[in-house]
Amino acid sequence: MSLKQKAIVLTLSLSMSLTILATGCTPDLQKDKDVIIELPDQYLEALSEEDSDTINSITSKFNYEEEVSFYRKRMDDRYEFVKRAISRAEILDIGEPDINENKTAAKTEVTLAYIDFEKFMASLPSRYVTYEDLNNAIDSYKDLNKEVFNVVTVYDKDSDTWRLSGTTADKIYGMLTREMNLIPTPVTYTPKEAQALLEGYLKDLSEGNYTDLQAYYDWHVYRLYDNVVSRGQGP
Repeated sequence: MSLKQKAIVLTLSLSMSLTILATGCTPDLQKDKDVIIELPDQYLEALSEEDSDTINSITSKFNYEEEVSFYRKRMDDRYEFVKRAISRAEILDIGEPDINENKTAAKTEVTLAYIDFEKFMASLPSRYVTYEDLNNAIDSYKDLNKEVFNVVTVYDKDSDTWRLSGTTADKIYGMLTREMNLIPTPVTYTPKEAQALLEGYLKDLSEGNYTDLQAYYDWHVYRLYDNVVSRGQGP
């Protein structure tokens, strides 16, 4: 071995020794930890985009397609608001991954912030909100719920990849969608706008201005009438 080769080997050995001293682990172990730390953020982003390919590649034994299909049938178009709320979720803090001796699993403490739908709905002035107002309310909502828990990751030898355990993936998705059925179906008109329409209708009716009457109202408006005048009990 030449002097130059010896110098390179010595430099590499010194570099590895410094890495172990600074981080308490070998370069390979540190690489594993770096991958594990990225998984929760990747998962949140994939959920907000319904990116099933990414979700399947970073989770283990979690049937995302079955889960989201069930919720979409249950929520119909309202699931778009759920996705928007999920996009607000973020990892506020993440600890040092604790990898077991066999390098088969790891636990990492995380702090997750997300929209609690029950609290969110309580913050709205009315359940009767327009599509735009509901989107704006989700985007501007600041009272995010915070939970601290352990994320479990497992090592897949076949693909040489770390993945979120199915239990953890299901737990996070469950937290982000809890009480999502409270999200209302958006309305075309706010209660104030609906009241103005109704009062105009009654005024025209009382004055006999039948040609000026709006003869047709979509079902969103009639839904709002319940808050203004009970059907069949107008003045």
